[in-house]
Amino acid sequence: MTRCGQEIERLIRVMMKYFSEPLPKNAFLVTLDKDFGELVIVRGHFHSGIIRLVNFPAKHQASVCALILDLHGKELERGAMITAEPGRLRVRPADKGI
Repeated sequence: MTRCGQEIERLIRVMMKYFSEPLPKNAFLVTLDKDFGELVIVRGHFHSGIIRLVNFPAKHQASVCALILDLHGKELERGAMITAEPGRLRVRPADKGI
């Protein structure tokens, strides 16, 4: 993921205090938890997309995220929510209000 220019350490620090501060502009969220991704939307936090990983071993998660960024980076920038599981990828475009 670092090859994609993401500031992983900074994002981790932000996520540690996520519920008191919004994500930085142009940051996307990677989660394994369906409820957490939905909570981001319900709370109305600005984000540049959400990637939810389902049933990927930890050793494959970074490469899956990198592939998603390569394929759907523009959609993520517009606030899409992408759910990836082995053999399946769902892209939910952002609502116009996001």
